[in-house]
Amino acid sequence: MRRRDRFFDPELAALAELAEACDAAMSANRVRDTRAEYRARVAKAEREGRSRASGRGHGRVPTRRPSARGVLALPEHVREARGRAHEAVSIVRQHPRRSLSWSARHAGTTVDAVVRHAPDAIEQLPSGRYRVKPSDRGLRVMPVISAGMVYARVAIRGSRQATLVGEHLAAIGTFLATGDAKPLRRFAGKTVTGTLPDGGSYRFELETDLDVIAELAFTGELADLVVES
Repeated sequence: MRRRDRFFDPELAALAELAEACDAAMSANRVRDTRAEYRARVAKAEREGRSRASGRGHGRVPTRRPSARGVLALPEHVREARGRAHEAVSIVRQHPRRSLSWSARHAGTTVDAVVRHAPDAIEQLPSGRYRVKPSDRGLRVMPVISAGMVYARVAIRGSRQATLVGEHLAAIGTFLATGDAKPLRRFAGKTVTGTLPDGGSYRFELETDLDVIAELAFTGELADLVVES
C-alpha cells in the first residue's frame, strides 16, 4: 500500500483485475518522479498563496504536535507532506546504513520537512546531523480492517502499531493476489488502538477471517485504501 499503506483467490477470475489494482495500490516500491513532484509542490504552494519554502517543505521548526483528531483534520497538502516525511523515516529503518538525506530524496521530500513533520522519529546528534530513532510515538493515518469493516482513516499512535497495521494490510494483499493465507495467520487475535474522525478512541481486532476479507474485496471496499501517514 502507499504506508499505498495501498487482493484474491486466483481461481476467482472475475476478481483478478481487482486483485491487481489493490496489490498495486498497496505497493511501497512504486516508481516515482520525485523532481516532478517537487516542482509540482512549489507550483501548488504559489497557487495557494503560500511561500515557495512552504511548498518545498523547507524550514526546520517542528510543526505543533496535533492531537489525533487534529491529524485527521489536517488539510490535504499537510497530510501529503507528513506522509512523505514518515515514508522517509520508514526507508531509513528498512535501510539503516543509508542517510536520512538519501531516504528523504527517495521519498520525495527533504530533511527539513522530516524534522518539521516527524519530530518524534528523529534525534539530533552533537555533530548536528539527524538520526532516525528505532521507533517513535508519532501519529499515522492508516486504514484498518476489523470485524468485517473497513475503517478508511484511523489515527494510529506509534510506529510499532503502524508497522503491525501495515503488515496486516500487506498480508491481506498477498492472500487476495495469490490465495496464500499463511501470512495472515500470525495476526489472529492481534489488536491496535486508534482514533476515528468522530474523536472516539477504539481497540480494533485485525481481521483474519478469509471469507470476510474475500467479501470485502468482492464488494470493492478494499480498492481505494490509502496510507496517509
